[in-house]
Amino acid sequence: MNDTSKRKYLVLTNISEMPVSYEWSFLEEDTTSLNAVQEEDETKKKGRKKVRQLPINEVFDILPVSGRLERGQTENVEFTFQAGHGLLYNGIAVCSVDGGPDYEVPIIGESSFVDYRLSTTELDY
Repeated sequence: MNDTSKRKYLVLTNISEMPVSYEWSFLEEDTTSLNAVQEEDETKKKGRKKVRQLPINEVFDILPVSGRLERGQTENVEFTFQAGHGLLYNGIAVCSVDGGPDYEVPIIGESSFVDYRLSTTELDY
């Protein structure tokens, strides 16, 4: 639902023999309006502004964004998605390890508009 947030957790573990430092970043793949054709038609009819698509780093957050893990140490990483604008976000979170490989984590977030109608002519008790 729009204007809500969702959190997911990932556990990082240092399985190497030495301490490692890491840092998270985002690769943006695609931002797509769920109802793009309908919104464009409605925009033309009603003269409304189109929904602004936000950069992926404004809808996803990762905490901690960087850190250092000693040998055998684990750490929980929190991924937060802020839903809004009725959009679907696809991207990749990249964990870059100093002196080591990059690890890619696919991330997807989708939000929806809630729509309801009330009849003013009928009440059913």
